[in-house]
Amino acid sequence: MRSGTIRILLVVAAVGVGLVLMFMPRQSASSRSKVDGVELVQATDAQKAAEKVMNGMNPMEGIMELRAIVERDSMNIEAQLYLARFSVQSGQIDKAIERYEWITRLVPDSLDGWWELAQVQFESGNFPDAEPLFAHVLEMDPAVTNAMFFRGKCREMMGDSTGAIALYAAFLPYAPDTAIHTGVERIIANLKKD
Repeated sequence: MRSGTIRILLVVAAVGVGLVLMFMPRQSASSRSKVDGVELVQATDAQKAAEKVMNGMNPMEGIMELRAIVERDSMNIEAQLYLARFSVQSGQIDKAIERYEWITRLVPDSLDGWWELAQVQFESGNFPDAEPLFAHVLEMDPAVTNAMFFRGKCREMMGDSTGAIALYAAFLPYAPDTAIHTGVERIIANLKKD
């Protein structure tokens, strides 16, 4: 092909991509959905409010906006998740757990809700509560293989070396890199010594 033909093809392809992008919906289907006939507040509202908290310019204004979003529409799971996350960051663990539990009751298929609840329970040292939550995350999505590792760590912390070894061994094929793989092998070896 000549260089002139290649340039024409590139221009046509660029125009085609531009047209596709121009006519694509600007909102995801999930941000336009309705639950029980109530339109959910746009996710961008929650994101804008969360941005105010995260950028540190006026965090309380962002929190108040997130609370207002939730007051208008308690089904806005994105805003609920942000409020739970900010509760964790501010050390209000009980409030975060309460909000995550509410989210998972309201939207039982909220993988983020279950995962983050499991993480908060784990970080709080509530290993007997965290372990079944990680198991539930794995049932929901077997691709969340980190849940296997955390289940193993919970079992280890609860004194169940045999269960921990089995879960760590199940995680090994999914270890994202050799350093993690080697680290988990060391954990298994140390547990076998005990």
